[in-house]
Amino acid sequence: PQPASDPSESPIGDSNVVDDDADIAWLNTAENGEVVEALDVCVERWKSAGPEARKKMFALFAIAGVFLSVCCHGHVLVICDMICSGELMKYLMAVINRLFDSYRGDIALGYDIMCAFVKTLANSSLKQRVIGMRLQGVVPAFHGHAHNRTCQCHWHPMYMDGVGLEDFEECERTFAKSNELAAVTRLATPYHRHQQIDEHFRFHDDDKYACTTGHVNAIGTQWLEYFEECERTFAKSNELAAVTRLATPYHRHQQIDEHFRFHDDDKYASSGE
Repeated sequence: PQPASDPSESPIGDSNVVDDDADIAWLNTAENGEVVEALDVCVERWKSAGPEARKKMFALFAIAGVFLSVCCHGHVLVICDMICSGELMKYLMAVINRLFDSYRGDIALGYDIMCAFVKTLANSSLKQRVIGMRLQGVVPAFHGHAHNRTCQCHWHPMYMDGVGLEDFEECERTFAKSNELAAVTRLATPYHRHQQIDEHFRFHDDDKYACTTGHVNAIGTQWLEYFEECERTFAKSNELAAVTRLATPYHRHQQIDEHFRFHDDDKYASSGE
């Protein structure tokens, strides 16, 4: 993320953050009324997404589910159990810490309420690592629609530099495929539960590797075909040298234009066949 020239213009943060953190714009921010109100709305919507009875039921189970992180290609990077609770920020902090241990800096990480979560990071023991590793927080594209305009302008991936066309919703697609595990893990022992989950995601990763390899191979093949076509095009255009070598600039451009117009017409005719 680019440094903010005025901390008061940054999306959120802690007013007690020191000036040494100025290079992390989204972590070093001074709260103002409009932004605080916007974040309160985001958090409240996130908390209200499910009925109260469902939220309280998580305390009845020793393990309520899994919390994971996946890359943009769908490979599972980190996975952990959620113990006697639903989705809490402590799990994301544990995931971030593991990502820092395993990978280099400049990580862009999506989370449903990343706009509010960075306040927790700014006051946690991970703060200095977050600054040093240049972590960039993003609110996923689909979940961004539940956030208000002020929040979206700062956190939606459409407005983030360096994330390309990624929507940061790969976790949702991963969970959609792992729902089938519920039938075999619901009453399983802890050992067999982990065994089933591990087997599922190992196959999931192998499948993703196969898809990624096929995609990379297809792109490489397309580039080779492109270069070969360029070579053939230049080979055909060599005949222009005899008529353009001593021609005036106007007649040179005229000859080149006529040659490539005929070349394109010939290609269109070949494609039609």
